[in-house]
Amino acid sequence: MKGLRRLLLIAASFILACACISCESGSSGGSYDPAGPWQPIGEVVGSWAGYFYSGENGLIDINDGFSVDILEPDDDDIFVTAIITREKEARFIGDDTQYVCLENSFGVNTSLDVRAFFAGVFDQYTYASDTSGIGPYAADVVRINVGGEAIFTTDHLYGYYYEDVDDADMYYWEVLNYAATPASSDIKKIAGKWRIDDSFYTGNTLVLTITTTGVDEDPGRGIIQGSDDRGNLFEGEIIEIRYDDLPDVDLYDVFLTLTPHDSIDGVPFFDLEGLATFISTYHTEGLDLDSSLAIGVSDGSRMVTGMAAPVIPEE
Repeated sequence: MKGLRRLLLIAASFILACACISCESGSSGGSYDPAGPWQPIGEVVGSWAGYFYSGENGLIDINDGFSVDILEPDDDDIFVTAIITREKEARFIGDDTQYVCLENSFGVNTSLDVRAFFAGVFDQYTYASDTSGIGPYAADVVRINVGGEAIFTTDHLYGYYYEDVDDADMYYWEVLNYAATPASSDIKKIAGKWRIDDSFYTGNTLVLTITTTGVDEDPGRGIIQGSDDRGNLFEGEIIEIRYDDLPDVDLYDVFLTLTPHDSIDGVPFFDLEGLATFISTYHTEGLDLDSSLAIGVSDGSRMVTGMAAPVIPEE
């Protein structure tokens, strides 16, 4: 029954989108007018911030036509930074939860010009609560389905998600574009020390240092390395993601090797990869963000995730 209701929901959303475009086109016979008031929505590429609602407040009643009231986040909800690349990589990065899109599963449809639909299969990583014998940064992983849309503008993305099991409940999520001023990827801008508090263990601080490799040697590429209070070591690369026709995208590829303080089952290290984005101070639309670097990497069973705050040098 739930599967049928989901299909009905998707079908209803598609029909509504078609109806909206038909209305906007006026008496032109249903064709889209590029010179009209609504311009094509463009690519769903960039970074956003918002919430995956996971309590009763975010539960979607499909029988009520997918209607969702204006939501106020509470303790059940998960604050995330969303990243979507042109290569269809997608991550929603939280403090101890991360949603990672499976390779080749993310699809976007912008054929309706002023409305974009997208969906993918994700792994939801959550730091493991039972850490005995599994080593640092281990995660419980659950398969979920995520769908969403944007209308008129990609500044606001919203949609639904549900666990990939029979009779799973469906929940709402939404994210907003937090870029008050356009910014491009720049390793020099994010060079320095970044701190993630309560990283995997409560009270554990992870400090990562980003250094440039030199403009003449390898522009757009930096070294990232660091350690946490438990003696776990990290080293890798962080690389600017740039698109010639999308200059205002502030995204980075991250490749990070975790070397645990003690090897786990004879495995000396783990290679993690993912994405990062820089967030400047932002206080509006119900979001209060300080300057930070959202970073999320994983390997299928472990992850590093969080909003890293800049480490201010002591005078």
